[in-house]
Amino acid sequence: MLRLHVLAAFVLAAVTSVHASDGDASPSAVETPNPEEGTLQRLWKWSDTRVRGIFEAILPDTQERKTLRLSVQPHFSDLLREDHVRFPVGLIYGFNRRTEGEFEVEPYFANPFKDGEDAGVANLRLSFKRRWTPSIDQTVDAAAGFVVVRPIPGSPYELTDGVNRYSVFTTFARPSPTIPNLEAFLNLSYDVLVPSSAEGEIREYEPKDDFARIVLGGLYKRNALTYGLSLGWAHTFDGEETNFVTVTPSVVYDVPSRFTFNSRGQWQIGAAIAARRYGDETDIDLRVRVRWRIDFKKEWREWRDQRSRTGED
Repeated sequence: MLRLHVLAAFVLAAVTSVHASDGDASPSAVETPNPEEGTLQRLWKWSDTRVRGIFEAILPDTQERKTLRLSVQPHFSDLLREDHVRFPVGLIYGFNRRTEGEFEVEPYFANPFKDGEDAGVANLRLSFKRRWTPSIDQTVDAAAGFVVVRPIPGSPYELTDGVNRYSVFTTFARPSPTIPNLEAFLNLSYDVLVPSSAEGEIREYEPKDDFARIVLGGLYKRNALTYGLSLGWAHTFDGEETNFVTVTPSVVYDVPSRFTFNSRGQWQIGAAIAARRYGDETDIDLRVRVRWRIDFKKEWREWRDQRSRTGED
């Protein structure tokens, strides 16, 4: 019953906050403002920085209204460590200026350098996020939502956790009043883990039962580089009261188009060092990820404008 009470509290708080803020916040308070108006402005969409495995915090930004974005993030490190190579593909759609949904499929293929033999889909991921502005501080951006992750039965053992994950979250972010391009964030979430028919194993540095998590940190952008630092604390409710602490500095590089043969979309390279403390154990993990994403509406506009200029010539 504890898990149901906590989930209900999260959902009630999120719905109440959204309802209260929608009537108080003016459109100018939630739309991206003119960067020339001052330092308390968001100069870019922070959500573009969330490369899974590098920067895991959820940020309040949402996809532009009625636009669709494709994201591809192959796990090249699997070529060295796993029998199969994962190739997550996600679609993010902006329902309106404050609401987005995301659906991600995680296909896998046999590693030609290992012993993998088959291909398929390992996990499905569905998420929903609603953005709002707290009435007490118009410079704070906030959002609430949920994430569902379901492993597919028959997938390789090492590619799934073997549990269905149901997570609810609330997130807050605020730009620095004194340092341009610096923004702080706070994530509050609660995860419920339900056994699945899919075989798998939760990593030793991850909670193995229902848990609450708090993540706080900051992001700083300088040209094509975005630097991040986050501190996370998770606490399980399995009777053992286990704590998991993680400190993660990270950097994400937006690769200029001249280095990608002027290909469509945006290539990103991210790196992070995760220092973890769980139970009596401590470890350090170095991660590197590559992601390609494309906004179909933006590409359509550019293609249309290019055709128009060609016609005029």
